[in-house]
Amino acid sequence: PPTRTTKMCLTYPNLTGDLAAQGLEKFKRALQNTGLLDYLDSTDSLFTVFAPINRAWQGAYLKLLHPENNSTLHDAMQYHIVRGYDICKIETHICKIDRSLTTYFSGAHYSINFCDNTHLKTKLGKDLVVTRKTFLPSSSDAIYVDNAQVIRYNVVARNGVIHLIDRVLLPSGAS
Repeated sequence: PPTRTTKMCLTYPNLTGDLAAQGLEKFKRALQNTGLLDYLDSTDSLFTVFAPINRAWQGAYLKLLHPENNSTLHDAMQYHIVRGYDICKIETHICKIDRSLTTYFSGAHYSINFCDNTHLKTKLGKDLVVTRKTFLPSSSDAIYVDNAQVIRYNVVARNGVIHLIDRVLLPSGAS
């Protein structure tokens, strides 16, 4: 007799729920202070978010969280968000080093290649530049987004993916 197969689906939290689960309280607070937390929750779009770990908010970056710096903070937080649609188009690039990050959203397959010198358009409208650095003698690779190293990849959420970085990103011209 025929057997019935049930396709199992994993339920992921949304991006903002994942921020708390990953211990990214300061980044989540920055998004909340600028209204971008609600933006990420209120849209049906997919996003890639480059989220600075809590340790990245030390020193001068901590001052960004003060109310008098809200305009600079708003620009900086938009600089951490890339619409998923733009990210997905990167899969047509060919990398010399064949290592891609793969994520799954609602049954659709999106491949994110962090090729050297890839440009990603942020919500702010400015480009982030992805670079790969190889460290000798181990030949290990590190991926950087502007000047921040990606330290954890592919934290999958219902409406996107989060990559943890070791620095707060500031667009050119920000103080």
